[in-house]
Amino acid sequence: GWLGFSRRYCIENEQFIFRAGQRRSFWKIVGYKNEKELKAKLSLFMVRRTKDEVLPELPDKIYQTIDIELGAEERKVYNELKKDFKTTIRGKELTVMDKLSWLTRAQQICDSLELVPGSTAKKSTKLEELIRIVNEQAGEHKIVIFSKYKSMTNIIERELKHLMPLHLNGDVESADRQVMVNAF
Repeated sequence: GWLGFSRRYCIENEQFIFRAGQRRSFWKIVGYKNEKELKAKLSLFMVRRTKDEVLPELPDKIYQTIDIELGAEERKVYNELKKDFKTTIRGKELTVMDKLSWLTRAQQICDSLELVPGSTAKKSTKLEELIRIVNEQAGEHKIVIFSKYKSMTNIIERELKHLMPLHLNGDVESADRQVMVNAF
């Protein structure tokens, strides 16, 4: 279980917090040990291949960063999130999960306000720019778009349906996945 794992591979220090006048302790991971052993054990379950090993004929990736300003409505929602976050954290000890939750909401606002619970907005400056780029390049190149949010890939698929995109996510069955890869 976790206790055996943490004893074998984690370096921990006891931390203390004071809540409601009481001193509470917890163990915080501050480092790792026996990493080579863990890597060897995990290698039995993980496959790591490079593009050159699988399809050497593919060209190298081209990275291009495009800065996109948030639209007025997006900026308003983003600033409200920042204000809410600052108000919430005053005098509180946030967990890693709390911080990740706030970060996720900020990322979703930047992707599309449609991802924000309770929002009825459909406008997304980032999505508009993506659609412009895809429409510009679609006749000349095959395009792969990644998103960490399945709901965002659903929005992208909806907006690009005129190009009949293939939409691959974790819900696609293995056999169907291969069919899609072959079609691409």
